[in-house]
Amino acid sequence: MKHLISRVLITSALALLPFCMGSVLAQVLEPPSDVRNVTATPKDKAVELKWDAATDEDGVVVRYKVYYGVTTVTEEGGTYDQEVDTQSDATSYEVTNLINDNTYYFVVTAFDEQGNESELYSVEVSATPTAGGSSGNDGSPILQNAVHTAPNKILVVMSEPVRLDEPTEAFELTEDATGTSIAILNALTNSEQVTLIIDPSLLEIDELYRVTATTGVTDFDGNPVSSGIVDSVSFRAAENFESEPEPEVEEEEEETLIEEEELIIEEPLEEKPAEVTTPDDFGTFFLDSEDTSSDTADFLDSLLSPDNPINNLETVDEVEPISDSLPIVETTEPVTVTPDLSAAPDQIPPQDARNLSADASTFQTGTVTVTWEKAIDVDDDIKDQVLYTRLGVGAWDTGLSLGKDVTQAKLSVEPNQNYQVRLVTVDTSGNESFGAAFEFSTTLSQSGGSEGTVIALTVIAVLGFFFLFAGGRRA
Repeated sequence: MKHLISRVLITSALALLPFCMGSVLAQVLEPPSDVRNVTATPKDKAVELKWDAATDEDGVVVRYKVYYGVTTVTEEGGTYDQEVDTQSDATSYEVTNLINDNTYYFVVTAFDEQGNESELYSVEVSATPTAGGSSGNDGSPILQNAVHTAPNKILVVMSEPVRLDEPTEAFELTEDATGTSIAILNALTNSEQVTLIIDPSLLEIDELYRVTATTGVTDFDGNPVSSGIVDSVSFRAAENFESEPEPEVEEEEEETLIEEEELIIEEPLEEKPAEVTTPDDFGTFFLDSEDTSSDTADFLDSLLSPDNPINNLETVDEVEPISDSLPIVETTEPVTVTPDLSAAPDQIPPQDARNLSADASTFQTGTVTVTWEKAIDVDDDIKDQVLYTRLGVGAWDTGLSLGKDVTQAKLSVEPNQNYQVRLVTVDTSGNESFGAAFEFSTTLSQSGGSEGTVIALTVIAVLGFFFLFAGGRRA
């Protein structure tokens, strides 16, 4: 009986042993956390990657792996063309031997000491290496805003003064909903502002269009725009444009006339010889030659009498210059009247917020934190910030009022989706800025196979078969 009980207990223990071993190994097989906050900085034939350190609950992270290629991976199960093991727990790595002017896409995973790889790829980032490289300033110019300012002009505002390699190819213009490309005829730079010249017939009023800066836009240190990092903004085609006020022609004419009149008064008048009119001329002009009894005739007789000094030029005293007999008029400088604009309504929109970014590392919890720098309050009249979001290229939501001092917000998101965010600044007069916009993706693909997982599963299978076989023999 004792022998039978012992056999039952041993058999039961051997049967439960694989499950106990599996529980212990399951903890050992726990992969490290996913890699977060990856950034990419383009260099000459290289791209420098940086990220936050991953963690491992049952051990330590010993190395990272970088996956990359020239094609973005957005579908589940997608893979990259190249991969490189960093062989280090350092949180930065420079990928070399790249081709300049080609855009590359990067993700990073972590490995622990058991060889377990993090479950998901990091959020994908992109960069385009360029021969300009980095020359002391690692900051790339950022596309901040775009406004339709005239039928054939679009004003693009960058974060710093820029120059263009090829004016007609430095920016791309597309219809936001369909992606239809629109040709840019010319691009004119003025410090950080760029004016795009287009064919106005290609824009439809009130439709949304997207401007994208290529790596052909560089700052004066040679740093190009980083592809995928705030390089694209939307604008709405306008119908009416503010024209410059016409000059007040009437006031200018009055001032001109006054000045001319004053100049005429100041100039001495030329003396003209007295004109002598014959009696026949007067008689013919004033009365009929046959009428000699009227008062007019008597007046003319006295006027034409030889006793009248005017008819005897030799006895007429020298006539004083007319200018001496005129009253002296003092001249004054023309007065320029400045119109009082204090009562005019404020129609100047405030500036946009800057450096919008999103931390997509927490998207699996259903939230993403968006951060930014507040707009510069030039007129001290900013009263609110409104955050708009939309999924893909769908309709914008009604907006979320945040107040003027907020610099971050949490958004509810779903995995494997593309989101666009637009932050509008509002002043006390109700004027709205065009809005600083950017987009991000919550798409994370499954990472490559875990070496540790494969080894551990093999060990569990071998142990299970061994104990089952041993139990069978003892029975």
